[in-house]
Amino acid sequence: MSVVGMLHIKCGSKLCDYSVFCVDAAQYLHDLAEIAECRSGLSYQYPKRYCPNCAAILKAKGAKTDQERDEAKAQRAKARTGWAQ
Repeated sequence: MSVVGMLHIKCGSKLCDYSVFCVDAAQYLHDLAEIAECRSGLSYQYPKRYCPNCAAILKAKGAKTDQERDEAKAQRAKARTGWAQ
């Protein structure tokens, strides 16, 4: 990832004092386009990105990160609906 291809995102959590982190801009825009294609313009949604600073703080406390919780929730939903990967 080059400096030109970085997108800076401000975290919305007080946990990490609203820190700024970087993501790959090309991948983010690709994910945004996929969401737009799937949603047919009915609603607007941003690609989910996880703050590495919050993750480090939660790991240090021995708690699950937001990403781990979201993945577990998705697995439970797939198990309920019978969808397999």
